[in-house]
Amino acid sequence: MQNFFSNKKLIVLMVALLASLGLIAGSIAVRNNRNTPPVIQEIGNDVIGIGARVVSGPANFVKGGLDGLNDMMNAYTENQKLKSQIDSLAETKVQVQTLKQENKN
Repeated sequence: MQNFFSNKKLIVLMVALLASLGLIAGSIAVRNNRNTPPVIQEIGNDVIGIGARVVSGPANFVKGGLDGLNDMMNAYTENQKLKSQIDSLAETKVQVQTLKQENKN
């Protein structure tokens, strides 16, 4: 458990996540309060928008990386299938050449 809290990146991520959730909750509270002036609502929405961009940037980066990894795994599987087809076609070609030679003879 000591090693879990020693990772500073994890702590920063957790603080950012909690701050984002707090900003979202604050935005909902401001939106639901009809006595709140529109200027404060705009500021709250702008802060939430910035927070959403800060959070969605790394999330989209990770998603793009995972999509790339998935594409690479699909390409690897397809490559293996194509290699087996090439081997099969090479064997067929040799058989055809052998049969042509036998027919000639």
